[in-house]
Amino acid sequence: MTIVLKLLLALCVSLVLGLGMSFYALNQGYGFGAIQLGAWTAWPRTGSPDADPYARAVLARSGEIPLGLGEGLSLIARRDDSGRELSPSCSYLIKGHVPKARAWSLILTDQQGRLIATDLGRSGFTSAEVVRDEENNLTIRVAREVRSGNWLAVDGQTPFVLVLKLYDTITRSNLSALEPADLPVIQRESCT
Repeated sequence: MTIVLKLLLALCVSLVLGLGMSFYALNQGYGFGAIQLGAWTAWPRTGSPDADPYARAVLARSGEIPLGLGEGLSLIARRDDSGRELSPSCSYLIKGHVPKARAWSLILTDQQGRLIATDLGRSGFTSAEVVRDEENNLTIRVAREVRSGNWLAVDGQTPFVLVLKLYDTITRSNLSALEPADLPVIQRESCT
């Protein structure tokens, strides 16, 4: 009888541990092969045929269609450049320049990757509509309160993620040459 109980206990522990680790792996990005560039993280193989099984499972679960190898690259920021989690009760300054691409977009999503609905109906900017300075650098503010210039509104309650998508870019084929300084900086300004 004790052998049966030990076997059942081992089976239960294995089941809980296996399911727990699978849940953890599916909620931590797109599996293996992440490249960290300052606050931004990219998974360059996610849209390729040789994506790892965890990336495929995350995509199957979310229903997301990633950018393919020849289409571009997605970069995700869940933290600012100081390493602090992005908070909806704080305001942020995103400044600098974007790597060369035919087009790009910077959007706010929730933790599950869905666009955040705002009263203004704007959850992001594209390269065609953002206002830049004389040196072609961008400055975007993310805050609850109205800001001058390029401003993205957050409601102060919904946790958000920044997603930078580079379309038709040579950066994807030469990601190792990309430096954190080549991407916009995310600075926390104030919190309420």
